[in-house]
Amino acid sequence: MDLLDLIGKFAGVFVTTALGSGVGAYLGSYLKKKGENLATHEDIDKLIDQVAAVTTTTKKIEANISTEMWQRERKSDLQLKAIDSVNGLTSHFLQHSIHDPKYVPGLVDLSPKLRQTVKTHFSSNGELSHGSRTKEVHERV
Repeated sequence: MDLLDLIGKFAGVFVTTALGSGVGAYLGSYLKKKGENLATHEDIDKLIDQVAAVTTTTKKIEANISTEMWQRERKSDLQLKAIDSVNGLTSHFLQHSIHDPKYVPGLVDLSPKLRQTVKTHFSSNGELSHGSRTKEVHERV
């Protein structure tokens, strides 16, 4: 029985070693796959955070551009209104100062061409045209 005991012990050690190796290989593979999945999950979380940061930055830039464009348009509108006001006041001043009986010719030195009343602001060829003013044009102004 000595031989059988010896064979039994070797068989037991062999089976135990084989089972241990199988379980170890399975656990090693399982843990390796779990580690890869965890790393992938962490990478995805990092990418999501980066995309969120880029999206937030893009929205801020778009808002700044929109605000700057609005401010530029508003400034342009105000400049045009100011120019229109100055043109209107200048026209009013010139109309009244030339036709005013108290007008002193040397006070505002205007060329004779500028002292003429304007028939239309622009002629058909796009240039200023001078001449007598008509009632129709005066009413539109």
